[in-house]
Amino acid sequence: MRKPNQLEGRKKGLVALSIVGIVIVAGVSGAVILRDESTLDAEFEVVSWSDPTDVQRATQMQVRVTNTGDQSISPVFNTLHGGLQTRNYWNIESGAETLDPGERSTYRISAQVPQFGPPFGSETVLSLNDIGTDVQKKKIVPPFSSDTAPKILNPQLQHWQINPGEDFFRPYRWGISTSDHGTEELTIENKNDSAHLRVDYAARKEGPWAMAGIQQRTDFPEKLHIEATPHTLVENPIKHPSHATGVEIGERNHRVWVVYADVDERQVVYRPGEYQYILVYVPATEGERVETTVDIANLYDQYGWSQPESETRHIDGREYDYQPVNTLAFAAAYPSYQNETVEVVFHEIRSEK
Repeated sequence: MRKPNQLEGRKKGLVALSIVGIVIVAGVSGAVILRDESTLDAEFEVVSWSDPTDVQRATQMQVRVTNTGDQSISPVFNTLHGGLQTRNYWNIESGAETLDPGERSTYRISAQVPQFGPPFGSETVLSLNDIGTDVQKKKIVPPFSSDTAPKILNPQLQHWQINPGEDFFRPYRWGISTSDHGTEELTIENKNDSAHLRVDYAARKEGPWAMAGIQQRTDFPEKLHIEATPHTLVENPIKHPSHATGVEIGERNHRVWVVYADVDERQVVYRPGEYQYILVYVPATEGERVETTVDIANLYDQYGWSQPESETRHIDGREYDYQPVNTLAFAAAYPSYQNETVEVVFHEIRSEK
């Protein structure tokens, strides 16, 4: 079996880190102390921050810069975290390319990868550098914070990272979920900032699912919005489909499946048993992008299911209340499926109010 997400030119966004000529030490009180070797004649402050892609990190900032010296400067920005002597450079989305003496400009900067964004609740060292001289000025930025977290992190699936200890990538904040039996080839890859899932299926006569999937422990989504391009559809909406592409919301013995099907209108099928299933068959056309929203809370009410109890969710060391479910996007097939491939591309999986 080919490992999912092989390194085939998919290192998009990963940037090498370089050494910074400063020393960061911990003081007696535990506070971070900066020892500057050189100081740029400029003043700057963070005027706002945001998390536009819902990864629960400050991945975009507005920084106001004033050139207080007598030489022109060309600003660039980087951050440091956790005492590491490394520069994490940020993209400049807007702002003056050059500041003459006395001039001021506000810069909108964004993290090249979400891991570079400061974790909520942690102090961050923000450095302003002149690209021409590499003279810099640093400032400790107070912790960014939020009392709430998105129900689904990285819902647009546009940020990816290498799987620790492996040679393949996965969506940031998501995990990999696979099932194979030695005769299938599974694909999980970044395809134009979307998640491409595929099972090339060598026929078996028995056994469980063969599956390529991504999953995340998320907060209960009252309404689940999905944008995807399915390349394989269920032809007959029954209780036990031989193959499927879609999203599962699972907790305790409850499973809601949103499955792409060759049907004219949405159909809902209930499957009782030790694990109870609600299968929502969504009309789709092979190879065409489709958007759908499913009222998960309403389905729970209709079938007498109680929502999961609230628990504590830990994100980068911070605690949030949530109702835990497992959100799994998948392409899968049983041995009874006769075709060779099950395939889908997910563009967005998010919760709506």
